[in-house]
Amino acid sequence: MGGQSLVTDKTAHGHRQAWCLPGCVSLTPAGQPLQRTWVGRPEAMVILLDRTLILSIAEELGCQRTGSELCPQLGVRDPVLHNLAHVLLATMADPGCASTLMVDALARAMGAHLQQSYGGASVPHNQSLPSVSSVRFRRTVDFMSANIGRSIRLAELADICGLSKTHFGRAFKAASGKTPHGYLVWLRVEQAKHLLETTSMSILEIADKCGFGQPQYFATVFQREVGITPTAWRLEKGS
Repeated sequence: MGGQSLVTDKTAHGHRQAWCLPGCVSLTPAGQPLQRTWVGRPEAMVILLDRTLILSIAEELGCQRTGSELCPQLGVRDPVLHNLAHVLLATMADPGCASTLMVDALARAMGAHLQQSYGGASVPHNQSLPSVSSVRFRRTVDFMSANIGRSIRLAELADICGLSKTHFGRAFKAASGKTPHGYLVWLRVEQAKHLLETTSMSILEIADKCGFGQPQYFATVFQREVGITPTAWRLEKGS
């Protein structure tokens, strides 16, 4: 994430070295013993993805199990993973309940990228992606609205639609124009606007009821989405 380092990997098959700069990624597949040493003072982020997640993504992408194993990498430039890592860092520091759904989606995005870049997974060009019917889309949105104050996982939403998590995310965005996380944030902001206009609830109470957790996070997201603070919105609407 920052700085630079000379990295040495020692395995049962020997050792290799590479200079790692910001944006570089090193990949160690599960089940491969490794001893890694660093020379330098870099800022590094370590991300552990469950092997079952990687295998399930490979299956969803249509690759054979024999092609689902990842190839080790050391110090390769990967701007996609680098950007996803930055988003993940920001999300993990986010106290809002919506971060659970976002982290789940980011993990799957990383897994899909790893399979397509360093494994045998590829989506056939003639493969059509599943879509979300209007009934199932409405059912998913109703579930989000009914559980807006708690953490919602991607798997829960995918189950409602009868799709895998990977296919659900794509199908939902195609149907709504937003990712599941983005749509959930929009629903929470819309409910918060309604409560600010029609009730005398405090900002703290509204933040909690709408699933934002901390008032500061609520204020940040609300201003980003609406353009003004929750307090300014309430004053403008005369509640």
